[in-house]
Amino acid sequence: EPYIFAATSFLSNDKINNLKENIDYLGIYVSQVEIKGKASMKSSSFSGPIIFHKFEDTDNVLIINSVKELCQILFGSGATELILPYGDGVILKSMDDLSVFLKSFKTHLMHFHCAHMMNSCPIGTDNAILNKDGSLKESSNIFVLDASTVPTTSDSSPQLAIMSLVKFIIEKNSVSFN
Repeated sequence: EPYIFAATSFLSNDKINNLKENIDYLGIYVSQVEIKGKASMKSSSFSGPIIFHKFEDTDNVLIINSVKELCQILFGSGATELILPYGDGVILKSMDDLSVFLKSFKTHLMHFHCAHMMNSCPIGTDNAILNKDGSLKESSNIFVLDASTVPTTSDSSPQLAIMSLVKFIIEKNSVSFN
């Protein structure tokens, strides 16, 4: 349940409450594409986007085709309503809705999720917020043990790197965790 609400945070409260009432009938489906463009995180006072995308023309085609194919599969499988992560949440109820939607599609209105967000809490560098043992610089008894500590973004699953890092930090700080 929490993942559904985190993944649909762009929706209005009314739409989120409707999701909550129908939680037994929901599913989240992901379409993953490898783009040529770049995404970067910027510091923000929350007045604008934190993640910025610079897409290549070929990326836009890939994204549109991916949305189209996923919607076709879901409607073909019996879905009666799709909520797309676009603008304030676009609701499609048919393939005709999809056709109309795609004619006015603007990539910059999509809400994208990176599959492997990393390096938001770097360890032990000059700008790091974590000490080399994984503890917060401001509080030695709070440890960060997830993908945010991995030093660079990868195009493959970071699971092994995360598990190794967690094992290292726990072994190094066994007294602190006992």
